[in-house]
Amino acid sequence: MSANKKVLLIGAGGDLGVELLDEFLNSTYELSVMSRKDSSATFPAGVRNVFKVDYSDL
Repeated sequence: MSANKKVLLIGAGGDLGVELLDEFLNSTYELSVMSRKDSSATFPAGVRNVFKVDYSDL
């Protein structure tokens, strides 16, 4: 039985987030990202889902 390998990377547009994003994209994980609603960050096609949120709502 294989385990699901899904990751939600929060803050993927930040300095550390960009580094982690590259590592996860080069792995077997299914990657989704969460970013600030007003962020201008863009994400590569390998990212399955992009969630833009107001962090103060969390």
